[in-house]
Amino acid sequence: MSENFYKNVESIVNIKDLSREDKYQYMPISWSLVVTDIKNSTEAIKEGKYKDINLLGAMSIIGILNIDKSLDLPFVFGGDGSFLLIPNSLIPKAKQALLHMKKLALESYSLDLRVGIVPLRDIYTQKKEVKITRLLLPNEASQAIIKGGGLELADELLKNSQKYIINEKIDENFYLDLEGLECRWKQIESPK
Repeated sequence: MSENFYKNVESIVNIKDLSREDKYQYMPISWSLVVTDIKNSTEAIKEGKYKDINLLGAMSIIGILNIDKSLDLPFVFGGDGSFLLIPNSLIPKAKQALLHMKKLALESYSLDLRVGIVPLRDIYTQKKEVKITRLLLPNEASQAIIKGGGLELADELLKNSQKYIINEKIDENFYLDLEGLECRWKQIESPK
């Protein structure tokens, strides 16, 4: 079943295997890439909003993961945004979750969260790839490892094209589940 694709991806246990092409699989064409990004994050960081920016990046992951907790979805945290791969069956609920996150970002943090969904079909049509493996970590958790230029293309499309931006009407009855959201901070003195 396509929805369980990532759950069945073989894990790499040796970090040296990350360079082995045979350890990666193409994500199914019936999936899409959720992309979020804070507009003008560099300026916002200069204003001291780096914790808020990181929190919103983490929120955009947990808000999608909580839509269907039975699914194992690969994601990448980018600091000022995120990438998540989802089966297309999740798109209607993912759009509502993203619209609610965008509203929360603006109302609570005065930050503009760009939200979009790019079908993998469109990425593959533009001759980019989304190949994936999972790295098994010592604590039995795993981390998605994604390569092929698809994430970079999706980020570019989000920033430079209106085609993939979600701008539908928000459903005020939709429940944005942020259970498990954490963004821990430990202050570290700069050597400079």
